[in-house]
Amino acid sequence: MHVSSPDGLQPPGENLPFQTQNGGGDIDGVEASSGRQCHRYNQAPTSTNAADAQVVQAPTSTNAADAQVVQAPTSTNATDAQVAAPVANETANPSEDEDGEEDGKAPFVLLLVIPALALLGGLLCFIAQKKDVPKQPAEGSEGAEAAKKLADDDAAAAAQAAAPAAAPVPVDVDVFTPLEDKIGRMTHKEFENLLSQLMNELPRTHSLAFHFTDEDSLKFILAPTSVGIRASALGQLGGGLSVCSKSPPELGWEPFCGGDFREQVGKALWGTKWEEVSVGGPHEKKLDVLLVLQVVTENLLDETRILPERPDVTILPRLVLVPKGKDFYFPREYILRVYHLNQ
Repeated sequence: MHVSSPDGLQPPGENLPFQTQNGGGDIDGVEASSGRQCHRYNQAPTSTNAADAQVVQAPTSTNAADAQVVQAPTSTNATDAQVAAPVANETANPSEDEDGEEDGKAPFVLLLVIPALALLGGLLCFIAQKKDVPKQPAEGSEGAEAAKKLADDDAAAAAQAAAPAAAPVPVDVDVFTPLEDKIGRMTHKEFENLLSQLMNELPRTHSLAFHFTDEDSLKFILAPTSVGIRASALGQLGGGLSVCSKSPPELGWEPFCGGDFREQVGKALWGTKWEEVSVGGPHEKKLDVLLVLQVVTENLLDETRILPERPDVTILPRLVLVPKGKDFYFPREYILRVYHLNQ
C-alpha cells in the first residue's frame, strides 16, 4: 500500500513484511519527500494463528484516485480472516442516493396497496356471506310462528318453481256498456225517428226489441260483473226473458210516460194487471227505464214463443240466452241503448 501524503503514519509492526523506502526514487509513481517514509506491502504472512492476522483499513479520502483496496491476509481458519473494505466516497456517485430514494418508494406504495386490496376482498366476502345467511326466527311462540311462516313460504316458492307456467286467463278489460240517454222530454215524433235510425243500423237478420225495468234493476244489469239481463227460471212458456216487439211510439208514447201511455203499455205487457204500472201502482217504476235490444228476427217472431193473449210479448227461450251458473242471461253486448223515460 502506498499513500501520497503519509503524514503521521507509523511504521507497521514487525510481523508484516513491509519495506521502508525513504527517498531514492519513485515508489509506484510517488515521488518521495525528505524526512518521510513510504512502506510497501509485499505479501501477507500465512499463519494459523488469529493473532498473526490483522486487517489494514484503507484511509478515507475525498479523492477517489488516492484510495486503493487492501486485501485481508488469507488464513486456513475462517475465523482468522477478515476483509478490509474501503470507505465509500460520499460524493463519488451522487446518483446512487437518488436511485435509492426511488427504489424506496416502491415498497412504500406496496405497503399501502396490499392492505387496501385485502380490506376490499374481506368486505366483498362479508357481503356475499351476509346474503347467504338464512333468516333466523325469533325466540318463543312468535319465533315458532315466524319459523313456520318461513317454511311455508319456502315450500310455496319451491312448488311454484316446480309447477309449469299456467296460461294467462283472458280478462275482458273493456266491459261493454251501452249508451244511456235521458229522453223524458222527447216528443212522439222524435222518439220514432230515433228508433228508426237504430233500426237502419242493424243487420237484416236482426230486429229491435224492448224491455222495461226500473232504476234499481238497471244497476245490477250494468254492473261490471254482470252478464246481462237475467231471465225468469219459471213462468209462461217454461220461463225465459219477456220482450216487447212493439216500440213505445207504437204504444202511444207521450213525454214522461204521460197521457194514456201507461195504460196501453200496461195492457200490452201485463194484461189484466196493467193498473200495477199506473201512477201510484206497486210497479209504477217499472216504466222508468227502457232497454233497446238487438234480437234475431226469427226468434222474435217465433209463434211458439209469443203469448196468445198478449201478442206483443215474446218469451225468448233459454236456448238463445247465455248460461251462468243456474241462471240464463240476455248478453249485455246486445243492449244497444238505455233510455231513461222519466228524466
